[in-house]
Amino acid sequence: MKFEKANCPICESKNFKLISRKGHFRIPIFVSVCKKCGLVMLNPRWDEKSYSNFYEKEYDRYYRENIGKENNLNSVEILDRISKFVKNKKNILDIGSGSGYISSYIKKELEFSFVDAIESSENAKRILLQKNINHVSNFLKEYHTDKKYDLIIMRHVFEHVLEPKEELIRIKKLLSKEGVLYISLPCLENPSISIQNEFFRVVHSFYFCKRDMLNLFNMVGFKVASFKVSPRRNKGEMYFVLKHNKSNSKINYGNYNKTFIRLKTLIYLDLILNFKFYIKLLLKTVDDQITKKYSKSQSPIS
Repeated sequence: MKFEKANCPICESKNFKLISRKGHFRIPIFVSVCKKCGLVMLNPRWDEKSYSNFYEKEYDRYYRENIGKENNLNSVEILDRISKFVKNKKNILDIGSGSGYISSYIKKELEFSFVDAIESSENAKRILLQKNINHVSNFLKEYHTDKKYDLIIMRHVFEHVLEPKEELIRIKKLLSKEGVLYISLPCLENPSISIQNEFFRVVHSFYFCKRDMLNLFNMVGFKVASFKVSPRRNKGEMYFVLKHNKSNSKINYGNYNKTFIRLKTLIYLDLILNFKFYIKLLLKTVDDQITKKYSKSQSPIS
């Protein structure tokens, strides 16, 4: 895999501080904090070609072993979040659709006319074909059309993109005048899983908090119709329902030192919890061995 350096997409700074080199599946990564606005991202990171190859060939093996066998829990949840905003709409664009289980469920429940899907996984594309979902492109960057969509879905996809601002600009061009954009993604403020062992991962180019997302929406021209940051015990995700708005270049800068210290604290807590786990495991193993040895040494009672 080839690595590249990147500027901060919010403030364009090149000045970053490394937080962690450890990530999910022990794949080497460089989690860094922008010293100007506090955005957390991988820097350096894999280049576009490396990511494209991974998503097309390897991603499902690591992260979607049950592809095509998903239940509808996520679909029901998303439907509840967007239903009042998408009445009398006609079509859906599902970006990073996977098997299309979410968009096909919403299409059926709300009687949409059709679903187009953007997805790079070879396995997922075969399933989309079986469900009669129209696959239009591997990546949004490669999709060129005059179509306008009434609902665009990005569930746990935005954290994967390499150009978040440019990606939102592309989406804005595809969204109909009264269209709705739904985005959900992991929230840096409430990680629900071990931050180094699972939360940090090579496929997540960015680790956004609510402030970062609002900055990007303002810069591109989206207004928030609805949003929620879920508590840590409930996925630790945040979601936004968005509509067209005028762009605003004003940036709400975060506190770099505060972000850095908080993440380092979470990393140290991870280490302590892991240490406690292995100590308990060691003590249990020793106790089992002693019990086993003691049992063998006892002579049977006649």
